[in-house]
Amino acid sequence: MTIVNTKLSQTLLSLILPNHSLRTVQMTAFAVLAERSLLSLWCKYFLLGRVRFFRSHSTSILRLLRTVAPKSVFKMLTLYEKSIARLNGLQNNAATIRKSLNQCDRMSNVNHDLTKWCLEKCNIKLEEIDRLNVIHVSGTKGKGSTCAFTESILRQFGFKTGFYSSPHLVHVRERIRINGDPLSEEDFVKYFEHIYSLLEKAVEESNKTVTMPSYFKFLTVMAFHVFIEEKVDVAIVEVGIGGEHDCTNIIQNPVVCGVTTLDYDHMPLLGSTIELIAWHKAGIFKSDGIAIVSEQPDGAMEVLKERATSKNCLMQIAPPFSAYIWPVNKVEYGIPGIHQQLNITLAFQLVKLWLEKVHKSTNLFKHVENMQVSNSEVLPGFVVPQKFLDGIRLCQWLGRSQIIERGSVTYYLDGAHTPKSLECCMKWFLDENQSARRSWKYDPFMIMLFHCTGCRDPSMFLLELSDTAAEEFDCVQKAIERIEKLGVAKNEVIVLVTGSLHLVGSVLAALEFDV
Repeated sequence: MTIVNTKLSQTLLSLILPNHSLRTVQMTAFAVLAERSLLSLWCKYFLLGRVRFFRSHSTSILRLLRTVAPKSVFKMLTLYEKSIARLNGLQNNAATIRKSLNQCDRMSNVNHDLTKWCLEKCNIKLEEIDRLNVIHVSGTKGKGSTCAFTESILRQFGFKTGFYSSPHLVHVRERIRINGDPLSEEDFVKYFEHIYSLLEKAVEESNKTVTMPSYFKFLTVMAFHVFIEEKVDVAIVEVGIGGEHDCTNIIQNPVVCGVTTLDYDHMPLLGSTIELIAWHKAGIFKSDGIAIVSEQPDGAMEVLKERATSKNCLMQIAPPFSAYIWPVNKVEYGIPGIHQQLNITLAFQLVKLWLEKVHKSTNLFKHVENMQVSNSEVLPGFVVPQKFLDGIRLCQWLGRSQIIERGSVTYYLDGAHTPKSLECCMKWFLDENQSARRSWKYDPFMIMLFHCTGCRDPSMFLLELSDTAAEEFDCVQKAIERIEKLGVAKNEVIVLVTGSLHLVGSVLAALEFDV
């Protein structure tokens, strides 16, 4: 297997300055946050040769363009592209969380305070958010998939759904969905400009004693505004980083909270032990609330229980997949992989509790006795209703266990970014290829396209492949072009794309896949 390791932190520079050497410029967040369609416009301009050397640690497209581009470039932008440029000028979420953590010893949660200030200035009351009937989900592995299954099932019942998730793959509009669909460009501009103008005015009136919110915080406020304006019946909200200090944690009274399987991630922010990570994830538990959690490592489960007790929150454990009675011979789910069973069973319990609390749908479920578990904290399974089956079958969540065929090249894409999730990814990849092996005339050429973001150590993931031939590319597009050429020369090429959702998104954009 050939490993192609992409250096996304230099992607933009390689596009706009292909024939020049430059000192390292910290552009990771810039490349990650940038809208791909917008980047193409910048690159077209830069490639005309009108570039001058610059050094910058800023992630602001707007500030960058004001340095190197004439005013005529801005006139070329659509309203949507202008909104994206303004959004990308905001601070990244990790920096905001770090600032909040650094001030914990003063018993001050800057992240929550600023989020509440933003909501107030945008005329959004916390009570209005409560009326969205929120399902709030934290965790490490499978947060997005669990939320996607939950949203899809509730949609089968005819409810109007709002779904807020992160990160996006190609378009930032993917983060805010109504009835499963990302906001249109027109709706995005309408809602974005409304919130941005209110906050910009509030910052000016404060004599700039308050700054504009971070990228993620802004989108969180915008998502709540969208859900209120669209009058959704339910809002499924995925935590950004951690839980305790995350800006989504201003939700006062969620209908139910969920915690997916925990693993080691964002350790500089959340801590280096599974217990510390669990402490942060359980921060979304609310007094007199209900939380349902997936199976966890022992140390993590103990911390979750302790935090639930201290917050006077009832915590229960989702049962195993085998605890349910399935009225079909074969269970189909739209996000492939046996590891999705953990996410499905948590989604089932979140939906069940939501239906019982909000719509008093107690007669819908026929419980079955859990013979496999002796722990009274584990919830019972039930006979799975048809709408639940339809919901998991029709659920679509791109970039997770996704397969794309292009001629003789087959791409297997999964945004796994923790050691355990990569194990699940590899099992899915091997299982899929085992079943496809019968149709191969010749052994295919195998490629792994890998990149990990932030402070994650790639050696944790690639230790067993350390002696494998590796080729590095500084641009995803170049890697794809190399792979496509191999597809012409070889009979069959199989590509595993993993290590980062940002990498998966970049590959989808390079393949011009319609997200």
